[in-house]
Amino acid sequence: QTPVQATSKENLSKLLDGRKANGIIFTTMFKFERGEKPLSERRNIVVMADEAHRGQYGFDEKIVIKENEQGEKEAHTVIGNARIIHDALPNATYIGFTGTPISAKDRNTREVFGDYIDIYDMTQAEEEMLFCSNQFIFYFLPIVILIYFLVPMKFKNICLFIASLIFYAVGEMKYVPLILLSLTVNYFAAIFIRKFQYDNQILEHNGEEKNNYDKITLIVALVYNFLFLFVFKYFTFFTGIETSLTLPLGISFYTFQIASYVIDVYTKKTKAEKNYINLGVYLCMFPQLIAGPIVVYKDIAKQIRKRKVSLLLLQDGIRIFI
Repeated sequence: QTPVQATSKENLSKLLDGRKANGIIFTTMFKFERGEKPLSERRNIVVMADEAHRGQYGFDEKIVIKENEQGEKEAHTVIGNARIIHDALPNATYIGFTGTPISAKDRNTREVFGDYIDIYDMTQAEEEMLFCSNQFIFYFLPIVILIYFLVPMKFKNICLFIASLIFYAVGEMKYVPLILLSLTVNYFAAIFIRKFQYDNQILEHNGEEKNNYDKITLIVALVYNFLFLFVFKYFTFFTGIETSLTLPLGISFYTFQIASYVIDVYTKKTKAEKNYINLGVYLCMFPQLIAGPIVVYKDIAKQIRKRKVSLLLLQDGIRIFI
Protein backbone atom coordinates (compact mmCIF):
# COMPACT_ATOMS: atom_id res chain seq x y z
CA GLN A 1 0.00 0.00 0.00
CA THR A 2 1.16 3.52 -0.78
CA PRO A 3 0.68 5.76 2.29
CA VAL A 4 -1.38 8.94 1.82
CA GLN A 5 -1.49 12.14 3.86
CA ALA A 6 -4.82 13.56 5.03
CA THR A 7 -4.57 17.26 4.22
CA SER A 8 -7.71 18.43 6.02
CA LYS A 9 -10.69 17.24 8.05
CA GLU A 10 -12.74 17.00 4.86
CA ASN A 11 -9.98 15.06 3.09
CA LEU A 12 -9.70 12.59 6.00
CA SER A 13 -13.46 12.01 5.90
CA LYS A 14 -13.28 11.42 2.13
CA LEU A 15 -10.39 8.96 2.49
CA LEU A 16 -12.28 6.89 5.07
CA ASP A 17 -15.77 7.16 3.61
CA GLY A 18 -16.88 3.89 2.06
CA ARG A 19 -13.45 2.24 2.35
CA LYS A 20 -13.83 -1.47 3.04
CA ALA A 21 -10.21 -2.56 3.50
CA ASN A 22 -6.54 -1.66 3.10
CA GLY A 23 -4.91 1.77 3.16
CA ILE A 24 -2.32 3.63 5.22
CA ILE A 25 -3.36 7.17 6.14
CA PHE A 26 -1.19 9.69 8.00
CA THR A 27 -3.09 12.35 9.89
CA THR A 28 -3.09 14.48 13.05
CA MET A 29 -5.38 14.36 16.04
CA PHE A 30 -7.08 17.61 15.15
CA LYS A 31 -8.31 16.44 11.75
CA PHE A 32 -10.95 14.41 13.60
CA GLU A 33 -14.10 16.27 14.55
CA ARG A 34 -17.40 15.39 16.19
CA GLY A 35 -20.04 14.21 13.74
CA GLU A 36 -23.49 12.72 13.71
CA LYS A 37 -22.20 9.38 12.45
CA PRO A 38 -18.87 7.51 12.55
CA LEU A 39 -16.34 7.93 9.78
CA SER A 40 -16.08 4.15 9.60
CA GLU A 41 -17.44 1.21 11.57
CA ARG A 42 -14.91 -1.26 10.23
CA ARG A 43 -13.34 -3.61 12.77
CA ASN A 44 -10.06 -3.98 10.88
CA ILE A 45 -8.83 -0.41 11.44
CA VAL A 46 -5.70 0.11 13.55
CA VAL A 47 -5.07 3.63 14.89
CA MET A 48 -1.41 4.16 15.81
CA ALA A 49 -0.65 7.34 17.79
CA ASP A 50 2.87 8.66 18.31
CA GLU A 51 3.68 10.73 21.42
CA ALA A 52 0.54 9.29 23.02
CA HIS A 53 1.04 11.30 26.24
CA ARG A 54 0.02 14.63 24.70
CA GLY A 55 -3.51 15.35 23.52
CA GLN A 56 -5.04 11.89 23.13
CA TYR A 57 -7.20 12.00 26.28
CA GLY A 58 -10.65 12.89 27.48
CA PHE A 59 -13.74 10.69 27.25
CA ASP A 60 -16.03 12.98 29.26
CA GLU A 61 -17.91 16.10 28.24
CA LYS A 62 -17.09 19.27 30.14
CA ILE A 63 -18.86 22.61 30.45
CA VAL A 64 -16.49 25.54 29.96
CA ILE A 65 -17.54 29.16 30.61
CA LYS A 66 -16.08 31.70 28.16
CA GLU A 67 -16.69 35.34 27.38
CA ASN A 68 -17.89 36.30 23.91
CA GLU A 69 -16.93 39.43 21.98
CA GLN A 70 -19.58 41.45 23.82
CA GLY A 71 -18.14 40.43 27.19
CA GLU A 72 -21.04 38.14 27.98
CA LYS A 73 -20.39 34.75 29.54
CA GLU A 74 -21.41 31.70 27.55
CA ALA A 75 -21.34 27.99 28.32
CA HIS A 76 -19.62 25.68 25.83
CA THR A 77 -19.49 21.90 25.76
CA VAL A 78 -15.93 20.58 25.36
CA ILE A 79 -15.28 16.97 24.41
CA GLY A 80 -11.88 15.32 24.77
CA ASN A 81 -9.92 14.14 21.75
CA ALA A 82 -10.13 10.49 22.82
CA ARG A 83 -13.94 10.63 22.80
CA ILE A 84 -14.02 12.30 19.38
CA ILE A 85 -11.71 9.73 17.78
CA HIS A 86 -13.41 6.75 19.41
CA ASP A 87 -16.80 8.04 18.23
CA ALA A 88 -15.39 8.48 14.71
CA LEU A 89 -13.86 4.98 14.66
CA PRO A 90 -15.81 3.04 17.31
CA ASN A 91 -14.58 -0.44 16.38
CA ALA A 92 -10.92 0.37 15.72
CA THR A 93 -7.93 -1.00 17.62
CA TYR A 94 -5.84 1.73 19.28
CA ILE A 95 -2.07 1.55 19.80
CA GLY A 96 -0.06 4.34 21.43
CA PHE A 97 3.69 5.01 21.66
CA THR A 98 4.87 7.14 24.57
CA GLY A 99 7.79 7.63 26.90
CA THR A 100 5.62 9.13 29.65
CA PRO A 101 2.36 7.22 30.20
CA ILE A 102 -0.13 9.10 32.38
CA SER A 103 -2.47 7.79 35.04
CA ALA A 104 -4.80 10.50 36.33
CA LYS A 105 -8.52 10.97 36.85
CA ASP A 106 -9.24 12.47 33.43
CA ARG A 107 -6.03 11.47 31.64
CA ASN A 108 -5.13 7.80 31.55
CA THR A 109 -2.99 6.26 28.83
CA ARG A 110 -4.14 2.69 29.44
CA GLU A 111 -7.79 3.72 29.49
CA VAL A 112 -7.43 5.14 25.98
CA PHE A 113 -5.07 2.60 24.42
CA GLY A 114 -5.47 -0.51 26.55
CA ASP A 115 -2.84 -2.55 28.38
CA TYR A 116 0.89 -2.33 27.68
CA ILE A 117 2.21 -4.34 24.73
CA ASP A 118 5.89 -3.71 25.40
CA ILE A 119 7.80 -1.69 28.00
CA TYR A 120 11.30 -0.26 27.65
CA ASP A 121 12.37 0.17 31.27
CA MET A 122 15.44 1.41 33.12
CA THR A 123 16.94 -2.10 33.14
CA GLN A 124 17.23 -1.99 29.36
CA ALA A 125 18.46 1.61 29.54
CA GLU A 126 21.26 0.47 31.87
CA GLU A 127 22.22 -2.37 29.52
CA GLU A 128 22.44 0.00 26.54
CA MET A 129 23.94 2.86 28.60
CA LEU A 130 21.46 5.55 27.64
CA PHE A 131 21.94 9.10 28.90
CA CYS A 132 19.48 8.52 31.76
CA SER A 133 21.25 5.40 33.05
CA ASN A 134 23.41 5.31 36.18
CA GLN A 135 26.11 3.63 34.12
CA PHE A 136 26.38 6.70 31.88
CA ILE A 137 25.87 9.44 34.49
CA PHE A 138 28.09 8.10 37.28
CA TYR A 139 30.73 6.08 35.43
CA PHE A 140 31.13 6.68 31.70
CA LEU A 141 30.66 10.47 31.55
CA PRO A 142 32.86 11.40 34.57
CA ILE A 143 35.67 9.11 33.39
CA VAL A 144 35.56 10.53 29.85
CA ILE A 145 35.55 14.12 31.17
CA LEU A 146 38.48 13.39 33.49
CA ILE A 147 40.60 11.78 30.77
CA TYR A 148 39.63 14.50 28.29
CA PHE A 149 40.91 17.24 30.62
CA LEU A 150 44.10 15.37 31.51
CA VAL A 151 45.32 14.53 27.99
CA PRO A 152 47.17 17.16 25.90
CA MET A 153 45.16 19.16 23.36
CA LYS A 154 46.48 17.15 20.39
CA PHE A 155 45.03 13.94 21.87
CA LYS A 156 41.61 15.28 22.89
CA ASN A 157 39.91 14.31 19.63
CA ILE A 158 41.37 10.81 19.88
CA CYS A 159 39.90 10.63 23.39
CA LEU A 160 36.46 11.70 22.15
CA PHE A 161 36.58 9.32 19.18
CA ILE A 162 37.50 6.28 21.28
CA ALA A 163 34.96 7.21 23.97
CA SER A 164 32.24 7.54 21.33
CA LEU A 165 33.02 4.11 19.88
CA ILE A 166 32.94 2.57 23.37
CA PHE A 167 29.59 4.26 24.04
CA TYR A 168 28.19 2.87 20.80
CA ALA A 169 29.69 -0.59 21.39
CA VAL A 170 27.93 -0.97 24.75
CA GLY A 171 24.55 -0.75 23.05
CA GLU A 172 25.36 -2.25 19.64
CA MET A 173 28.78 -3.96 19.61
CA LYS A 174 28.17 -5.96 16.42
CA TYR A 175 27.46 -2.81 14.40
CA VAL A 176 30.61 -0.88 15.36
CA PRO A 177 32.35 -2.13 12.16
CA LEU A 178 29.39 -0.79 10.14
CA ILE A 179 29.75 2.78 11.41
CA LEU A 180 33.54 2.61 11.00
CA LEU A 181 33.09 1.36 7.44
CA SER A 182 30.69 4.23 6.74
CA LEU A 183 33.26 6.66 8.16
CA THR A 184 36.08 5.18 6.09
CA VAL A 185 34.18 5.04 2.79
CA ASN A 186 33.02 8.64 3.07
CA TYR A 187 36.41 9.85 4.31
CA PHE A 188 38.10 8.60 1.12
CA ALA A 189 35.14 9.57 -1.08
CA ALA A 190 35.41 13.21 0.03
CA ILE A 191 39.18 13.26 -0.52
CA PHE A 192 38.82 11.79 -4.02
CA ILE A 193 36.01 14.21 -4.88
CA ARG A 194 38.23 17.13 -3.96
CA LYS A 195 41.16 15.64 -5.89
CA PHE A 196 39.06 15.13 -9.03
CA GLN A 197 37.72 18.68 -8.79
CA TYR A 198 41.28 19.99 -8.54
CA ASP A 199 42.26 17.89 -11.58
CA ASN A 200 39.33 19.39 -13.49
CA GLN A 201 40.56 22.89 -12.68
CA ILE A 202 43.90 22.01 -14.24
CA LEU A 203 42.20 20.46 -17.29
CA GLU A 204 40.02 23.53 -17.70
CA HIS A 205 43.03 25.80 -17.38
CA ASN A 206 44.81 23.85 -20.12
CA GLY A 207 41.74 24.02 -22.36
CA GLU A 208 41.06 20.29 -22.05
CA GLU A 209 37.71 18.59 -21.46
CA LYS A 210 36.76 17.99 -17.81
CA ASN A 211 35.81 14.55 -16.52
CA ASN A 212 32.92 13.50 -14.25
CA TYR A 213 34.93 11.47 -11.76
CA ASP A 214 33.93 13.76 -8.88
CA LYS A 215 30.22 13.30 -9.62
CA ILE A 216 30.64 9.54 -10.04
CA THR A 217 32.42 9.33 -6.68
CA LEU A 218 29.62 11.30 -5.01
CA ILE A 219 26.96 9.02 -6.50
CA VAL A 220 28.84 5.89 -5.39
CA ALA A 221 29.19 7.25 -1.84
CA LEU A 222 25.49 8.19 -1.63
CA VAL A 223 24.38 4.84 -3.05
CA TYR A 224 26.55 3.08 -0.48
CA ASN A 225 25.15 5.17 2.38
CA PHE A 226 21.49 4.88 1.54
CA LEU A 227 21.71 1.26 0.40
CA PHE A 228 22.71 0.24 3.92
CA LEU A 229 19.95 2.42 5.38
CA PHE A 230 17.42 0.81 3.03
CA VAL A 231 18.55 -2.74 3.82
CA PHE A 232 18.37 -2.31 7.58
CA LYS A 233 15.38 0.01 7.90
CA TYR A 234 13.09 -0.22 4.87
CA PHE A 235 13.75 -3.56 3.13
CA THR A 236 11.02 -5.47 4.95
CA PHE A 237 8.60 -2.54 4.68
CA PHE A 238 8.87 -2.34 0.88
CA THR A 239 9.36 -6.03 0.04
CA GLY A 240 7.38 -7.78 2.79
CA ILE A 241 10.31 -10.18 3.25
CA GLU A 242 11.24 -10.76 6.88
CA THR A 243 14.94 -10.75 7.78
CA SER A 244 16.92 -11.44 10.95
CA LEU A 245 18.61 -8.05 10.80
CA THR A 246 18.08 -5.68 13.71
CA LEU A 247 18.14 -1.92 13.23
CA PRO A 248 21.56 -0.46 14.16
CA LEU A 249 21.44 2.34 16.73
CA GLY A 250 21.45 5.77 15.14
CA ILE A 251 21.84 4.53 11.56
CA SER A 252 19.44 7.16 10.19
CA PHE A 253 21.23 10.02 11.95
CA TYR A 254 24.80 9.08 11.07
CA THR A 255 23.86 8.12 7.49
CA PHE A 256 22.24 11.47 6.73
CA GLN A 257 25.00 13.32 8.60
CA ILE A 258 27.87 11.75 6.66
CA ALA A 259 25.87 12.09 3.41
CA SER A 260 25.51 15.82 4.06
CA TYR A 261 29.29 16.00 4.50
CA VAL A 262 30.20 14.44 1.12
CA ILE A 263 27.51 16.54 -0.60
CA ASP A 264 28.96 19.71 0.94
CA VAL A 265 32.46 18.70 -0.21
CA TYR A 266 31.14 18.13 -3.75
CA THR A 267 29.32 21.49 -3.79
CA LYS A 268 32.44 23.14 -2.30
CA LYS A 269 30.62 24.36 0.80
CA THR A 270 33.30 22.73 2.94
CA LYS A 271 36.77 21.31 2.45
CA ALA A 272 37.49 17.59 2.58
CA GLU A 273 38.75 16.66 6.05
CA LYS A 274 42.15 14.99 5.75
CA ASN A 275 42.32 14.00 9.42
CA TYR A 276 40.48 10.70 9.90
CA ILE A 277 40.05 11.21 13.66
CA ASN A 278 38.53 14.67 13.19
CA LEU A 279 35.94 13.30 10.78
CA GLY A 280 35.37 10.41 13.19
CA VAL A 281 34.58 12.84 16.00
CA TYR A 282 32.13 14.64 13.71
CA LEU A 283 30.30 11.42 12.83
CA CYS A 284 30.53 9.43 16.08
CA MET A 285 30.39 12.08 18.84
CA PHE A 286 28.43 10.23 21.52
CA PRO A 287 26.14 13.05 22.79
CA GLN A 288 24.36 13.12 19.43
CA LEU A 289 25.27 9.83 17.77
CA ILE A 290 22.07 7.86 18.44
CA ALA A 291 19.49 10.66 18.58
CA GLY A 292 20.78 13.58 16.54
CA PRO A 293 20.38 16.35 15.70
CA ILE A 294 22.04 16.15 12.28
CA VAL A 295 24.92 18.62 12.21
CA VAL A 296 26.45 20.12 9.06
CA TYR A 297 30.24 19.71 9.06
CA LYS A 298 31.07 23.26 8.06
CA ASP A 299 29.24 24.54 11.16
CA ILE A 300 31.54 22.74 13.60
CA ALA A 301 34.72 22.11 11.59
CA LYS A 302 36.63 24.90 13.35
CA GLN A 303 35.61 23.66 16.80
CA ILE A 304 36.71 20.13 15.95
CA ARG A 305 40.13 21.30 14.80
CA LYS A 306 40.71 23.89 17.49
CA ARG A 307 38.66 24.89 20.53
CA LYS A 308 39.01 26.38 23.97
CA VAL A 309 38.78 24.02 26.94
CA SER A 310 38.24 25.37 30.47
CA LEU A 311 36.54 24.49 33.75
CA LEU A 312 34.17 27.42 33.28
CA LEU A 313 32.97 26.03 29.95
CA LEU A 314 32.68 22.59 31.58
CA GLN A 315 30.46 24.14 34.23
CA ASP A 316 28.23 25.67 31.54
CA GLY A 317 28.04 22.30 29.78
CA ILE A 318 27.03 20.45 32.95
CA ARG A 319 24.33 23.05 33.59
CA ILE A 320 22.91 22.50 30.09
CA PHE A 321 23.08 18.71 30.48
CA ILE A 322 21.21 18.81 33.81
